[in-house]
Amino acid sequence: MKLTNPKIEKQKAEIGKTKAKIAEFQAKLREQEKVLRNLEDLEIVAMFRNERLSDEHLATLKEDVKDRPKKPHEPPADTEVSSNLIKEEPQNANTEN
Repeated sequence: MKLTNPKIEKQKAEIGKTKAKIAEFQAKLREQEKVLRNLEDLEIVAMFRNERLSDEHLATLKEDVKDRPKKPHEPPADTEVSSNLIKEEPQNANTEN
């Protein structure tokens, strides 16, 4: 015969719900950070394009940044996203801002 305290079972259920919510929020946070990183990358590419830098110059700058030592608080570079953004064709390349 197994004796179980209803308060213990209720607390275990609450812990389970909380862990599920934490996992959900962690996944949501990862997705939001990914979107933020993409938006920041797009903004950086737009700034470089406004300066009319060539793709070769952008690639050189990217390599320089990749080769420098990382600071402890600096997030790792997302080279896949950065590479894709640099390869994009400029929008409105003939218009002056």
